[in-house]
Amino acid sequence: MFAQDFKNLSPATKDQLKLSNEHKDLELARDEVFADLYAHSLGTESNHIYSKLMKQHFPTVLKFFEEFNRK
Repeated sequence: MFAQDFKNLSPATKDQLKLSNEHKDLELARDEVFADLYAHSLGTESNHIYSKLMKQHFPTVLKFFEEFNRK
Protein backbone atom coordinates (compact mmCIF):
# COMPACT_ATOMS: atom_id res chain seq x y z
CA MET A 1 0.00 0.00 0.00
CA PHE A 2 2.49 2.60 1.16
CA ALA A 3 5.04 1.63 -1.48
CA GLN A 4 2.42 1.82 -4.23
CA ASP A 5 1.39 5.36 -3.30
CA PHE A 6 4.93 6.45 -2.45
CA LYS A 7 6.31 5.50 -5.87
CA ASN A 8 3.67 7.73 -7.50
CA LEU A 9 4.87 10.84 -5.65
CA SER A 10 7.00 13.34 -7.47
CA PRO A 11 10.31 14.32 -5.90
CA ALA A 12 8.83 17.77 -5.15
CA THR A 13 5.87 16.21 -3.32
CA LYS A 14 8.19 13.94 -1.34
CA ASP A 15 10.15 17.00 -0.28
CA GLN A 16 6.98 18.93 0.56
CA LEU A 17 5.78 16.08 2.78
CA LYS A 18 9.31 15.66 4.18
CA LEU A 19 9.32 12.06 2.98
CA SER A 20 12.36 12.21 0.74
CA ASN A 21 15.37 10.14 1.73
CA GLU A 22 17.12 13.36 2.68
CA HIS A 23 14.60 13.95 5.46
CA LYS A 24 14.08 10.54 7.04
CA ASP A 25 14.26 6.84 6.39
CA LEU A 26 11.33 5.25 4.61
CA GLU A 27 10.32 3.07 7.55
CA LEU A 28 9.79 6.12 9.72
CA ALA A 29 7.99 7.90 6.87
CA ARG A 30 5.67 4.92 6.45
CA ASP A 31 4.82 4.93 10.13
CA GLU A 32 4.03 8.63 10.02
CA VAL A 33 1.78 8.23 6.97
CA PHE A 34 -0.02 5.27 8.54
CA ALA A 35 -0.68 7.14 11.80
CA ASP A 36 -2.07 10.18 10.01
CA LEU A 37 -4.27 8.20 7.64
CA TYR A 38 -5.53 5.88 10.36
CA ALA A 39 -6.82 8.97 12.17
CA HIS A 40 -8.48 10.15 8.95
CA SER A 41 -10.10 6.74 8.48
CA LEU A 42 -11.71 7.07 11.92
CA GLY A 43 -13.28 10.36 10.90
CA THR A 44 -10.79 12.66 12.58
CA GLU A 45 -10.59 15.80 10.49
CA SER A 46 -7.63 18.11 10.35
CA ASN A 47 -7.28 21.54 8.80
CA HIS A 48 -3.51 21.21 8.79
CA ILE A 49 -2.19 21.32 5.21
CA TYR A 50 0.31 18.51 5.88
CA SER A 51 -2.47 16.19 7.00
CA LYS A 52 -4.64 17.11 4.02
CA LEU A 53 -1.75 16.41 1.65
CA MET A 54 -1.17 13.01 3.25
CA LYS A 55 -4.82 12.17 2.64
CA GLN A 56 -4.59 13.36 -0.96
CA HIS A 57 -1.34 11.61 -1.89
CA PHE A 58 -1.85 8.26 -0.15
CA PRO A 59 -5.29 7.11 -1.37
CA THR A 60 -4.46 3.40 -1.28
CA VAL A 61 -3.39 3.56 2.36
CA LEU A 62 -6.47 5.57 3.29
CA LYS A 63 -8.77 3.12 1.50
CA PHE A 64 -7.16 0.20 3.34
CA PHE A 65 -7.78 1.79 6.74
CA GLU A 66 -11.33 2.81 5.85
CA GLU A 67 -12.14 -0.77 4.84
CA PHE A 68 -10.37 -2.14 7.91
CA ASN A 69 -12.41 0.09 10.22
CA ARG A 70 -15.71 -1.02 8.64
CA LYS A 71 -15.13 -4.60 9.79
